[in-house]
Amino acid sequence: MTVSDKRVDKVVVRPDEHAGWRVEVPDKDRPQGVFVTIVADREGALKIAADMYPAAKIQVVDSPQEA
Repeated sequence: MTVSDKRVDKVVVRPDEHAGWRVEVPDKDRPQGVFVTIVADREGALKIAADMYPAAKIQVVDSPQEA
């Protein structure tokens, strides 16, 4: 996991359907257009999102992504 040089305006933090929490960052070069990092808990996911993308708006969604 590395910080990209690309500007990120929005990061979504949500529960993963299997375990942990997802940090989702738009990336048109990735499958489904999203770069995903899985973190053990919500607080950890929020910290990673804030540390890696300090200028981005962080949206917290309390339900897993619909398939």
